[in-house]
Amino acid sequence: MSSYILVAVGGGSLGLLIGGYVTQALSWHWIFFINLPIGIATFVVGTALIDEDAGLGIRAGMDVGGALLSTGGMMLAVCAIVSSSQYGWRSSHTLGLGAGAVVVLAVFLLLESRLSHPMMPLGVMRSPGLLTSSLSEG
Repeated sequence: MSSYILVAVGGGSLGLLIGGYVTQALSWHWIFFINLPIGIATFVVGTALIDEDAGLGIRAGMDVGGALLSTGGMMLAVCAIVSSSQYGWRSSHTLGLGAGAVVVLAVFLLLESRLSHPMMPLGVMRSPGLLTSSLSEG
């Protein structure tokens, strides 16, 4: 367990050092390009190490509705939180967006409970460790 913490702290520190060097040596605009070589390296290593799997695909039951509902619900929630500084937490604007987010995410959970191939199988939330970590990160 302590090795995971050491790696996480080391990676975060390394990222701060490299980010500081890049902004000082080049410009802060260059921080947006750091993901490009990391993405390419991840793709190359992943292609070499991960076995290819065709997956379900659209014809075999890809959960498009779940993807749209989860994205829409989270967007409404983020809009409610971000706009609360302008409108206030008790405003009809913020409360309406928040209620909309709750409704859309509830419909998402209802849909996921009824699909044979859901995007998020609700059974995995029976694991106490996964449920606790998911709730604490959200």
